[in-house]
Amino acid sequence: MNNNSDSFVKPVSEITICVDSETLAIFKEHAEMTGESYEALMNEALKQFASRLATVDMLDETTRQEDA
Repeated sequence: MNNNSDSFVKPVSEITICVDSETLAIFKEHAEMTGESYEALMNEALKQFASRLATVDMLDETTRQEDA
């Protein structure tokens, strides 16, 4: 089995997004310090945010079901 992490890359969708200059500068500065791409850092931040949203939605649905 190939343990190369490239073989486990998830498919991505290329999009265009408007981000304010200050936010972009923060991600680019952090990318320079860590050696990662700012796009990867932004993707990770969005992924974490989306995960929290999904958790909140799940908890809301559970609460609605218990109240019914």
